[in-house]
Amino acid sequence: MTAVPKLTLLLPAALFGASAHAACVDSVFRDSFEDVSMNLYEVELVVSDLGSRSASFQLNGNEILAVTVDGTYCFAEQVQGGEPYEVAITEQPATGPVCASDALTGTATSRISIPIACTSERTEWDNFDWDGAEWN
Repeated sequence: MTAVPKLTLLLPAALFGASAHAACVDSVFRDSFEDVSMNLYEVELVVSDLGSRSASFQLNGNEILAVTVDGTYCFAEQVQGGEPYEVAITEQPATGPVCASDALTGTATSRISIPIACTSERTEWDNFDWDGAEWN
């Protein structure tokens, strides 16, 4: 009798309607056809000093995550291990300080946790909106 290859798949809770506040869970795919695991890592935003304002973030030009309170948020989209990632701040709070981070780009080697502090002073550039193609 020939052995049937076994496929193991761990899915993130976000696929089953879990809240954006749900803890990030990395997925590791492994089947008997592969020599190594193919790791997918979630991108976690740790937002502080937002207060009752709102901001939006975009992962790799795809998924947009709207945030309305301080906390930890996860994009549903995951990044393949060894691949680059980029998080853009697509919408700043309408009033008060703007959000910023020094860790918006990198290469995925494990879970990506990006601290977002909404404490930066507004500049003239904060009066413009980036729609993915041009400044408005």
